[in-house]
Amino acid sequence: MDFEEFLWAMNRERLSEEIKLHFVNNEALDQALHEVSLDFYKQYMIVGGMPAAVSTFVETGSYQSVQLIQNNIILQYIADMSKYATPATSVKIRACYNSIPVQLAKENSKFQYKIVQRGGTATIFGEAIEWLQFAGIVLKCQRLEHGFVPVDKTV
Repeated sequence: MDFEEFLWAMNRERLSEEIKLHFVNNEALDQALHEVSLDFYKQYMIVGGMPAAVSTFVETGSYQSVQLIQNNIILQYIADMSKYATPATSVKIRACYNSIPVQLAKENSKFQYKIVQRGGTATIFGEAIEWLQFAGIVLKCQRLEHGFVPVDKTV
């Protein structure tokens, strides 16, 4: 669910339309409307776009209830890792999955297998990253030297 759909779920269709209109016309929102929009955007960033989390927030207005839903979703992801992969692969998948927030918090510009596990390499963990990507849990972004066609990826 994107921000526009979040606004609709929050019964703020008119605000969504105003944001779109001002965007298309390249006009600034007035200050009060801008502040309201930012408040809803902050809520969206906390709640996220998972339908269960959004509907819980709409019903309760409670971030704590939303966190319970988000935690349950994470537990379901982890359960799927064990359910749809071999035991050896699921261990690697979970290790990579748990490493991602740690790596995103750092300033390094690429995923480092050695942070997942000492001595880790693409040979060891490549299949796990591919599994996470195929499952739609992560998006793999390629680092580019330039923005020209054809794309020239760096290693």
